[in-house]
Amino acid sequence: MNRIVSFGVFGAIVGILYTQIVYGVDVTGAVRGAYVGTVIASLAAVFEVFGAKGRWKRFFLTVPFALALVLRTAIYTSIILGALISQHLVAPNEDGPFLAFLLETRTDVVFSLIAAFVFNFVYAIHELLGPKVLIRYLIGRYHRPTREERVFLFLDMVGSTRLTEELGDITFHAMLNDFYIDLTDPILQRRGEIHRYVGDEMVASWPVRDGLRNANCILVVGEIFGALEARRSYYEETYGVFPTFRAGLHLGPVVIGEMGAAKKEFVFVGDAVNATARIEQACRTFGKDVIASGELIDRLGSPPGVEVEDLGEFEPRGRSHKMRIFALSYAR
Repeated sequence: MNRIVSFGVFGAIVGILYTQIVYGVDVTGAVRGAYVGTVIASLAAVFEVFGAKGRWKRFFLTVPFALALVLRTAIYTSIILGALISQHLVAPNEDGPFLAFLLETRTDVVFSLIAAFVFNFVYAIHELLGPKVLIRYLIGRYHRPTREERVFLFLDMVGSTRLTEELGDITFHAMLNDFYIDLTDPILQRRGEIHRYVGDEMVASWPVRDGLRNANCILVVGEIFGALEARRSYYEETYGVFPTFRAGLHLGPVVIGEMGAAKKEFVFVGDAVNATARIEQACRTFGKDVIASGELIDRLGSPPGVEVEDLGEFEPRGRSHKMRIFALSYAR
């Protein structure tokens, strides 16, 4: 609800500014602009908060980029025309019938349609790159290497080689995509950032403050288990199998910076990244689903609903010293 109100206020301000710039300072025009801007922005917010969730969100994620852009722009166009119609019905003016009204206000219509397309194009790029990534590129947040303390989650699908042989490459790819989509919402809702997909492995990350706040980085794993379990029947009916995963968690300092020429991406460099990968691999050795480093547990303790088991010391391959690790079990 707060998001809808915020969008509505923003829309009202934009509507007022637009009418005053295009038509000159006029109280009646300002009121009309505020009304139309509020309606458009509020309905757009309702669509983004409610309409673009669940099955609709999955639909937009699974159709081609261009089709998703066209469909979203069409929805926004309907919202804009609806707002203009309602404004004409609520406060008809001397422009006469609605068709004449549209002709008289074609500048407003064209501006709104262009704005809708631009907004949805930027939104689509934002979704393509990942939350916060586009803004960071634009402001040059990591244009130069920057040292940060980060929490990392490495999550790997169990038995992917066997599943590929059983399902075939094409079907396995489709299932893996469904798997990644189902992981996304819990991670984003817990303020995490999906860094990259490497085959059947996903890497997520948090600035340390966000990861530790409310034990986000640990509790999110339990919520991922829940999200997958809620879709068990879908996986079993569609693919004949139910995917499971192993996960490793750790935190530490890394250097983040843009890397590449023809294709740029943010790259994390540091021992914390390698150690997290080794911790995730240790799940096989110890027969556990989720393992976290002692450094992380020391900072968080045992969050509610999570059972922590001390596994002792572990020497990751490529490291000169041992680290303490803990298995995490979640109530399901």
